[in-house]
Amino acid sequence: MNASIDWDDLALVLAIVRGGTLGAAAATLGVHHSTAFRRLQRVEERAGTALFHRTPQGYVPTETGAVIGEHAARVEDELLGVQRALEVHDRVPRGRIRLTTVPSLVAPILPALQRLSEQCPELHIELDATPDTRSLERGDADLALRPTAEPPGELVGTRLTTLGWATYRRKVGKASPSELRYVGPLATQEDDRGGAAGGTKRRASVSVTTVPAMTACIVAGLGAGRLPCYVGDVHPKLTRVGPVQRTSIGLWLLSPAALRKSARVQATRTRLVTCLTPELQRFTGEAPR
Repeated sequence: MNASIDWDDLALVLAIVRGGTLGAAAATLGVHHSTAFRRLQRVEERAGTALFHRTPQGYVPTETGAVIGEHAARVEDELLGVQRALEVHDRVPRGRIRLTTVPSLVAPILPALQRLSEQCPELHIELDATPDTRSLERGDADLALRPTAEPPGELVGTRLTTLGWATYRRKVGKASPSELRYVGPLATQEDDRGGAAGGTKRRASVSVTTVPAMTACIVAGLGAGRLPCYVGDVHPKLTRVGPVQRTSIGLWLLSPAALRKSARVQATRTRLVTCLTPELQRFTGEAPR
């Protein structure tokens, strides 16, 4: 080894180990692919050995690379521990707050974020609205607003309400033959919750993976389908055609246990809960339409 390896080097190795490709690592670190390529070359030169096998399927850690990746993960945990220990003693709501949620929940929480921004002008909010679940334990986010039946035990959170679901179709005079069919989740091709009109079971003609995809299919006339009421009830082109069903899925505001006393996290949590409480009927499907 010709030179010492710093945290930036370890972070790159760890990102490649986790992502499996240089492109995925570059995206995680927020750098260009060519930058990540050059940095990896320098790291391997400093290490005096190759850390990854380059294969058509991606980057596979060598024995040395795997060992360094394990050490990098432990260093990451220690650094996160230091950061959280400092945040516990930071009583001023300022700095960066990373909030992750699913795309369909962005609109309902915008009033809360606006009020939070006005009351805490030194607080910078990073809103990550992707279907992928960010790891709160690993420090990818500070707060998560998620629909879930039961959050992981290592997280602390507030169950805001239970989500209501219903069947929706296009808002047209008479349903077309295609709209008598059912758009279902990809996990199952058969609707075991009453079919498109809340009646007998029927086989799904189209299967999708996300709520936005389900909404788009219904609007396009590919069939009727089940949506969260906070999505279907407010959509101008959809109408509800079945009763509201309450499931075990609730709306949770979650954070790591280590950040319970963080001023940044608590300021965000309190404002979101306060702002969303008057709107909870939208999530349960009980709001006037």
